[in-house]
Amino acid sequence: MIGTRVITASALCVAGAACSKSQPAASDTHAVVAASAAPDTATAPAAATPAAPSTPAAGDTSRVVTSNGYGTVHIGASAAQLASALGTKVPASHSADERSCRYVVLSVLPSGMRVMLVNDSVARIDIGAAGPRTAEGAGIGDAESKVVSLYGARALVRPNKYTGPVGHDIVVNAPGDSTHRVIFETDGKKVLRFHAGRQPAVDYVEGCG
Repeated sequence: MIGTRVITASALCVAGAACSKSQPAASDTHAVVAASAAPDTATAPAAATPAAPSTPAAGDTSRVVTSNGYGTVHIGASAAQLASALGTKVPASHSADERSCRYVVLSVLPSGMRVMLVNDSVARIDIGAAGPRTAEGAGIGDAESKVVSLYGARALVRPNKYTGPVGHDIVVNAPGDSTHRVIFETDGKKVLRFHAGRQPAVDYVEGCG
């Protein structure tokens, strides 16, 4: 994908301590503003073998990704509403370019999840690490055939702009709503990442690039 400038800003600092800018990973291709919470000083429990991701229980919307958001993160919410819903600070934009489109990474959300803000409104959620799944049970690591089977006729498989014809996008529109959708990116065999939101932001191949 096309590389773009990465901006990382600490949103929360311990009182009296200096805030410092972290160095972005070279492989990140989107402009990102990160918000980190104060460190937890409690003794960490002994490491345990992580459990395999489970399909959310029927009716449980607190930890599933839909075309309308994730839990209390709602597509269409303002940055202020997002901060209130999550009980955390959302980093402000520092330029007109950032305000037009930027990602924020919030420590209260699952690892690998980023929220795209377009003109300070939640437009899209990107999932780049295993864990979060859709209400239907689809997630990173699933076979492409499983995702197609879960969504049936709603699943449109098309070549990915950069990895096609081998790699695919599986586009799933919300029932009765073509403006909100979930898009899974695959290597032709399994899901590598996915994102959800409203048009036109949900269709941006380069994110905020």
